[in-house]
Amino acid sequence: MSHDYIPCFVKNLVKWDRSLIPRTTEQIGAFKNPDNDPRGPWQSVSFTVQSEDAVKRQAYRFPITIPNGEIVLPPTGRHWNGLPDRYEELVKDNRIWFGPDGANAPRIKVFLSEVQEGIVPDTWWPHDEFGNNQEAKKEILALFGASEPFNTPKPIKLLKRIITIATKNQNRNIILDYFAGSGTTAHAALTLNKEDQGNRKYILVEMAGYFDTVLKPRIQKVMYSSEWKDGQPQNTDGISHMFKYITLEQYEDTLNNIDFMEGGTVQKTLMDMDGYMLRYMLDFETRESPCRMNTTKLDRPFEYTLRITKDSEMHNETVDLVETFNYLLGLKVKRVRTFVENGTSYRVVHGETLAGQATTAIWRTTSGLDLKKDKAFIEEKILADPKLKAERVFINGDFHVESALPIEPEFQRLMGA
Repeated sequence: MSHDYIPCFVKNLVKWDRSLIPRTTEQIGAFKNPDNDPRGPWQSVSFTVQSEDAVKRQAYRFPITIPNGEIVLPPTGRHWNGLPDRYEELVKDNRIWFGPDGANAPRIKVFLSEVQEGIVPDTWWPHDEFGNNQEAKKEILALFGASEPFNTPKPIKLLKRIITIATKNQNRNIILDYFAGSGTTAHAALTLNKEDQGNRKYILVEMAGYFDTVLKPRIQKVMYSSEWKDGQPQNTDGISHMFKYITLEQYEDTLNNIDFMEGGTVQKTLMDMDGYMLRYMLDFETRESPCRMNTTKLDRPFEYTLRITKDSEMHNETVDLVETFNYLLGLKVKRVRTFVENGTSYRVVHGETLAGQATTAIWRTTSGLDLKKDKAFIEEKILADPKLKAERVFINGDFHVESALPIEPEFQRLMGA
């Protein structure tokens, strides 16, 4: 016999409310109504409990006369689950069952209408109910075909059970999987949401190359169809779902994107130095252009690029500065609007910071911008909108708008400059 363990964590244990496991059709079917009780289906449980206390053992071991006239006592080492008065109350309320012929020891009737809506989770999860490695591999092969893109996937049923215990379908819980692997967590969350119309969200983190080849395609496939075979969808019963993924800049990419104040071979020197010298020279040589951001490029914020190493080659990758700034601010976005005025594109983001401060960020291309017309448009069209009222307004590049704050210094500060 072998055991596997899955560490799970909760953000706030005091606020966390463990869910019950929904009863299966078979478990519900165990509730019958052989005596046509008006309270509905029921099942019986023993009227005895294990004897541990000597006093209780003596007081609770009394003779009971069953309907066929026989006198019965609890089995050795056990006693009745109640004193004579409680037993009589249960009999009077038709909650004691002696079998169809009245010849069995008493058992308590437990009505389906009175029990909890599910079962308390236990610690033993057999593979026939919660999957195993072979089943998980079959699920991956069904999604991607004959080639096995991931060697150690988890079975969907296992993650569904964990998520069922940890979340409620309507309270928008967020499930975090910091080692996302093949994406079984997202697969399970989406499947559960489809089954119970839930609102669960998920955050996955993965650094390996199979993010692009397995994890992301798997989510897309699950969105499109619930059943796959040999990499082909068997139906089109997909769900409406949107997910967003973010790529973090690598250490090497950071160095490649540093703009040094002086020419020469400083970059090569940096690569050869130890951490102390690297830190010193970054502070000295790039003081006006913090490593991961060139503020001189923000005149065209929607075209900002970084040099990224991919497949051993350098590529220019477009970076979403607007979204990055939202994250740096900790902005809970409530509204995004896009305008085109005098040939200039504006993107306006409005939301609330973690501190509850209403904030609006205005981005636009500033090359060749008429700042007087820009000021009039922002003040009369954008900021006049009552839905965009804010305590702080940030604007990129040069501007004449009163009381607004420049984006660049705040961006630098939040990036650790």
